[in-house]
Formats: sequence, C-alpha cells, structure tokens
Amino acid sequence: MTVPKRRLSKMKGRLRRTHYVALVPTLAKCQSCAAPVRPHHICPKCGMYRGRQFFLAPDEIKDKMQPDTQQAQDKKQQKEATKERRSKRKK
Repeated sequence: MTVPKRRLSKMKGRLRRTHYVALVPTLAKCQSCAAPVRPHHICPKCGMYRGRQFFLAPDEIKDKMQPDTQQAQDKKQQKEATKERRSKRKK
C-alpha cells in the first residue's frame, strides 16, 4: 500500500470533499391515499403498492386486534385449564 509523501493541504482535502453532498430523496404520490412515498416502495400509511395490499395500515391493525385479544384470552384460559387437569392426573 502506498504512503503519501507529503501531507495534503486543508484546501486540497476540502476541494475533494465538495462533491460529498446528501441528496434529497425523490418522492411520488401514493395512488390510493396520495401520501408522499419513495418511488417503487410500499406506502407506509396504507400499505399499498401498485394496486395491491401488502400490509394493513396502523388504524386497521388496531381495529382487528381488539376482537383477537378476546380470542387470545380464551386460549390462555383453555391452556391453564389443561395444565390443571394434567397436574391432577400426575398426583
């Protein structure tokens, strides 16, 4: 590996770094909800891409979680009941 013979001046280094610029990402509008989205990416607000639903929106997830929590509680109760039955059999 080569080693520089002399130290570069501050100006030379700064001139070289003038091209290191952060680019502003391009944005497009979502076809379903008109939210700003990066091109060729799934919309984070509605979960749509090219007319297809890939995931549920956060509002829809909350709506679906409420009925499921009741089912989850029922399953937990059933598991606890089976554990009690099994522990009675072993004794």
